[in-house]
Amino acid sequence: MISFKPVAILLLASSSTTARPDRCNIRLDSSDNSCISNCMSQSAADNNSFVCDETVPWLHHRGGDSHWMNATPPPGTGVHVYSVFQGSPPCARNGHCAACGRTPGTRLCSVRIDPQDCSITCNEEDSV
Repeated sequence: MISFKPVAILLLASSSTTARPDRCNIRLDSSDNSCISNCMSQSAADNNSFVCDETVPWLHHRGGDSHWMNATPPPGTGVHVYSVFQGSPPCARNGHCAACGRTPGTRLCSVRIDPQDCSITCNEEDSV
């Protein structure tokens, strides 16, 4: 007589390794010669500066700190404005910061990122 032992089988749904990301993920501390690096580098070493997403209030960088948070604007939220401000950072640490939505200092420059296609627009009129 042949006996069978019960065996548990786990089926996993397959997912494509080339799946499209659901949002942009753009480095704001890039060292290339793009408008993002030209604008954002103003906040890299200056302790009296910071970077905010003004559209969905988020502190991305505190001047003098080596930690930057990438730009990840969610689809369906419109074009996001990422600005470098002169002044003391309005929040104690990077992340959600309601004060970033109220233009909390003197704007030095800004870039716009469209979450629909991750396109970047530089605002020359804001650049110093």
